[in-house]
Amino acid sequence: MKFSLRSVSQRGGRLATISELGRHGDKTVTTPMCLVFTQAGTIPHLTNDMVQKLGKHAYPVHLPLPLLLESHEILQKYSNGIGDFLALKHHLLYLSVQDSTIRPPEGFNEKSFVSLWGRSGRLNVDVDKFMSVQEAFKPDWYQALCDSDAGKVGSRKRAHKSVERTLAYLDRCLEKHKESEVLRHSCIFGSIEGGSVAEERELSAKETAKRPVAGFVLEGLDTNGPLDSVLPLCENGKKEIIQSILVDSK
Repeated sequence: MKFSLRSVSQRGGRLATISELGRHGDKTVTTPMCLVFTQAGTIPHLTNDMVQKLGKHAYPVHLPLPLLLESHEILQKYSNGIGDFLALKHHLLYLSVQDSTIRPPEGFNEKSFVSLWGRSGRLNVDVDKFMSVQEAFKPDWYQALCDSDAGKVGSRKRAHKSVERTLAYLDRCLEKHKESEVLRHSCIFGSIEGGSVAEERELSAKETAKRPVAGFVLEGLDTNGPLDSVLPLCENGKKEIIQSILVDSK
């Protein structure tokens, strides 16, 4: 993945292009850009015919893992990747750990696994299974396994645990990513965690920037405040993804 800066405004905003994207080395997209959200691999409110008309533009598609996880074994046997399986092979594919439009239940993540919620209920995913899913799905880029559960008003202790676990998951994912021949064209993104505790979010950003990630996923913008203290810590020249901004109705 190649990031080319075009211009930077006085306020820090930047225009750039991203090229050499996984399976789409011949395509270039501009950034900032929006991702096309999907549910269980389909784009809400768009028929397949309409999606195919968008194909030549290679819009990046966001695939949340929870509702797709149980298709893992099918995709392993299919072997051509989830883009071909979903008739989205002309699009850039980004695979996230959680569905950014749904707040998952709290208190179910552990040191060795993260809990996802699929059609059949709770599914525990460790690093080995997670990376096996990436090899079966073959996304252009994906979010490394992470613990995003720091609670709506999470304590410093829980926030720190979220950061520690996420960094540990990231290190193991990076090892397996490096060893994988299947994922040699895919890019891995690290997550900025820490809940509502600014110091922990800054620690997460600093430590993640030390790893050989292609970019960053900024988690928890619905409750965790502005990004002023975090963005400067993310290494210049790498990409950031904001998956959603949820607004509490209360």
